[in-house]
Amino acid sequence: MTETHPEKRVIGYARVSTYGQTLDSQLEQLRKAGCSSRNIYREKVTGARADRRELNKMLGKLSPGDVVTVTRIDRLARSTFDLFGIVKRIVDAKAQFRSLAEPWANSASSTGRLDARPYSEASPTWSAILSAPAPPRAGAAPRPKESTWADPLP
Repeated sequence: MTETHPEKRVIGYARVSTYGQTLDSQLEQLRKAGCSSRNIYREKVTGARADRRELNKMLGKLSPGDVVTVTRIDRLARSTFDLFGIVKRIVDAKAQFRSLAEPWANSASSTGRLDARPYSEASPTWSAILSAPAPPRAGAAPRPKESTWADPLP
């Protein structure tokens, strides 16, 4: 008897911080990247909250071979520490992670392996990437002049 493996699922995660923002752009990008609508987890909640219900639901349902896809890593995590924890859960489930905007953040490629050793050395770079505000979207409300994405550095 041959062992069969379920088809690899491309799972999307889309998040906006406030109810005044829209998920439309992220959903469109995730669909173009191969995520079916039923495999996209959506949230309208600040990334600073640890109790993101849809993120936790997605992480709990991962199967080996799944590919978790986000449009930008700041949609998944708010800090380097948070990102490491989430990616560890993905990898521990024998799934993969990729970011559409940051092609180097792809755990399936040989150059983009997301393990703590090389990225722990680059944590200031990750912090800078994660704290950078997202580019403005058409029709989006104006952003405050001071960034609210991450705590200021000491």
